[in-house]
Amino acid sequence: MSDSSAHRRFKDSLYGYFADLGKALASPVRIEFLELLAQSERTVESLATETGVSLANASSICRRSAMPGSSRAASRGSSCITAWQIRPS
Repeated sequence: MSDSSAHRRFKDSLYGYFADLGKALASPVRIEFLELLAQSERTVESLATETGVSLANASSICRRSAMPGSSRAASRGSSCITAWQIRPS
């Protein structure tokens, strides 16, 4: 593998991350989601309640890849709770 192809992959990855970050910051609600997720893990329901958006909209925002660094937490107990959290780099 040449230095040139490694450099190209690095740049593609970096620019892809910046594009995802731009999508995440393109909406005031998404910015608030990021703020809340930086504080602690949240369920989709709590994100909807805390931001005043519908559950459907909160779920849609979380499902899209416009939340760089976010991840699903494991289900707990017998209920399937989807929680989101910012992963530290």
